[in-house]
Parts: sequence; C-alpha cells; structure tokens
Amino acid sequence: MDVDTILANIISGNTSILSNMYSFEIRSLFKCINLLHLDDTVIEKLFKNLKDKYPTYTFMLVYDREEYGEFCLKVLEDDFSILFIDNLFLDFLGKTKWSIEYVKRNYIILTYFKNEAIYYMIRYAINYSDFDFINEICNTEDLFIRGLAMVEIADNYPCYFNRFFSDIISSIVKRDSDGSIIEVLDESLVSKIAYLIVENNIGLDLFYKLKEFIFSNYESNTLARLLDKGLNSFEYGDGYGNYSFLIEEDMTRFFITSKDYKYELYKNKKEYIDKKLWDDFDRKIRFFANIDEEIIEHIFRCGLGNKFLEYVDKYLEMSTGSKVVSALGNRGSTTRSFRIGDYVIKCSDRKWNISDLPISLFLFAKCYERDYAKDKFGKVVGALEVQKYYSKAVTSDDAEVVKVFRKALEELGYWIKDRVEGFNETYNMFYLDSYLDADCENPELLPKWFKENPVVWVDLDLVFKIK
Repeated sequence: MDVDTILANIISGNTSILSNMYSFEIRSLFKCINLLHLDDTVIEKLFKNLKDKYPTYTFMLVYDREEYGEFCLKVLEDDFSILFIDNLFLDFLGKTKWSIEYVKRNYIILTYFKNEAIYYMIRYAINYSDFDFINEICNTEDLFIRGLAMVEIADNYPCYFNRFFSDIISSIVKRDSDGSIIEVLDESLVSKIAYLIVENNIGLDLFYKLKEFIFSNYESNTLARLLDKGLNSFEYGDGYGNYSFLIEEDMTRFFITSKDYKYELYKNKKEYIDKKLWDDFDRKIRFFANIDEEIIEHIFRCGLGNKFLEYVDKYLEMSTGSKVVSALGNRGSTTRSFRIGDYVIKCSDRKWNISDLPISLFLFAKCYERDYAKDKFGKVVGALEVQKYYSKAVTSDDAEVVKVFRKALEELGYWIKDRVEGFNETYNMFYLDSYLDADCENPELLPKWFKENPVVWVDLDLVFKIK
C-alpha cells in the first residue's frame, strides 16, 4: 500500500491500518510523511487521530513544531530513548525552542544513555554560537561528560580548545575544598585527548603536561599505541599521523607503563629502551612468543599482557609438583594454552559467549583466574583463564562417558553447544586426577558415575543456561 493511501486512511480516522505494520515500517512511513511538507491543517488532523493510540510515532511527526511542545515533552518524559531512533536526535536538537531547553536540562542523562549525544550538542552549540551551553558542558562536575566534550572539541573544533580548556589539568580532575585531587578522568580519554592535541596542532606544551599527568596518575596507559600508529584501525580508520618520535624521547617510561602496546615496543624499539629492562622482559616472554607470537601479541594488545606474565610467575611458584613450562597446543578454535607447572594458562583471541555461566559446578573445571578484554560494543576480544593442568583428555573413544556427562549437565540446567570433544585434538573434556578435585563443597556427595569417571568441561564460552 502506498504512502498516499495510508495517509488518506489516517486522516479519515482509520488508524487501524497501522496495526498490521511492523515498527520499522511505521517509522519509515512517518519519515516519508515528513518529507511531504504537509500543511498545518493536515498535520493537525493526523495529530488528533494518532496521539492517543500511537504517541511515539506522533512525536516523530510533530517534534519539529513549536505548538506541539507540550505533547512532545510528555512523550519524552515517558521514554526519551525515542530521540535515538534512526538518528532522530541529530535533527531534533535546535528545531524548536523547547527542544533546546529540554536538551540543556537533560544533557547529562542523554549523554549517559548515548555517549554520541554530547558530540551533537557540541556541534549544535558551536554552529549556533551558543557558547554559554558549551561552557556549561565543559565545566560540568561530571568528569566523563567533560572528557567527551574535550575529545569532540579537540578532534573537530581544535581552534576552540584553548578557549574552553585553558587550564588543561583542571579540566581533567576534580578537587576538594583544599585543592587536593579527589578524582581523575578515565585514562583512555586523557590519552586520546593528548593524541588529538598533537594530531591537530593544538600545542605541544599541552601534550607534555598531559603526558606527565598520565605517567603520574595511572598505572598504565594507551598513549604509546595512539602516538605510534595514530588511531588507525582501533578507532577512526587509516590515515592518521605517526608520532613515534614523541615516544622515543621517553621510551623507557612508555615501555614500563604501556597498557596495550608493550609488545610492539619490545619488538620494534629495542634501541630506545633501557637495556636491563628490555633484557628482563625478553627473558620472560621469549619462550611463549617463539611458540605463538600471534596470540602473545594479541594478549598484550588487549591490555592483558602484564596479567599474563603475573600469572606465569604466580602459578609456577604455587606449583608443588611439576615446574615444567611448555606449550599445550590450540585448545579449541580460539585458544592457545600453556602449561605452567601444575596449571594451565589459556590465552584466547575471543570468547563466543560469557553470559549465564555458572560460578562453580562440579562438571566444569575450576577457573582460578578469569580476565576479559572487551571492545566498545561489549564483545570479548581477548581472554585469560587459569585452570589446573589435566593430562588425560576425554576422546571420541569415551562416547559413553560423554553421553552420561551431557545428560547430567542438562539435568542441572545447562547445555553445551560445542560438540567437538576429542576430535582434531581440540579437547574440551578431561579426567580429573580424582573426584576429590571437583569444584564443589563436598565431593563425597557427588554422583557415583562421576566418582568413577570424574570428567570436567574446560571451556565455558559455548555453555548456555537452559531457559
């Protein structure tokens, strides 16, 4: 049915025509209606017929008109998320006086709901010279919002940066009444601001102030990666500047504090790093890198490299039996495992699923450490796990044991999507040395079959809770 026909039905009062349409179809319909530039009389009829039954879609029809402000504000009071459907917020802001006032009153909650909202607000305020609004945002008590504003202005309006952030350190901290720092802006934002200051020629003096602040206030930082590669594939695409010379002049401190670029500095900047420091790191990492440099580089890039080395030392020291450090091959499609004495450290380049996982269950191998790195969408892009070392794998020859295990697991409310146990050396099931090692409070209460065949599943990212 074409737009004109649907429109004629709504005008005549037949709104039931919308009941058989999907929400995305209705949104598309109202976009088309807006493009028709209907006169006030037609809009008034549409509004009258739609407002009670379809308030959200009615909002999309009249949000840009002053006379419908009271109705629109009521809709937003019930659900302001409508502003972020199909980029509506970008068009909404500035269309009416009431929309500007609404955003100014609610800019904090809007930003927390959708971080990108602050960028639209800054762009609006600069385009319309609403500098009072920018000043309010840039001086808000909320450090996170202040930081987002700094990024936006440094990236897209660098000529205004010094106007709003003349005292750059004061802009990234909170102080108490005595002037002592009680809160600092998140490191990732500070490092991004420092990079953008260099990239957009805002001033090297500001960069050096931020660099010293970063070294003094955070255990680790992402600045080396940004400077050496620009933001490239991590954030904004290729083509950004390479400022490795700024790292080289202070390489040892960058190497010590880098959260996600230490391995690249180790490989490519040896001549700039303190020799004793480089040699010590080389001694710790070379064995693992020789086995699988790709996964080691990935773990460091995810920010988990220091944890990896910490676990190697910790669990080798804890091992009371073997002190062997060796490769265990690929454990599954995403994981490389290393034996560290009595334990295994599993390095993964991603995890399929981490929701609804049991904290402890005797059918799963106990996890002593679990660290995840996530991207901005919440997807796991790197992981470390530490478990005991099990020498005897359950193979395809143990079909009856697998069958009983899966039945018991389903009875407890879990289901494993992975069905590759014992094939292609991607072992996910192992025999415990004893049922007494199971992850439970009282092993003596475990089922008889488990005591006879104490098998556990070692990889939880394809385990799902049965709904």
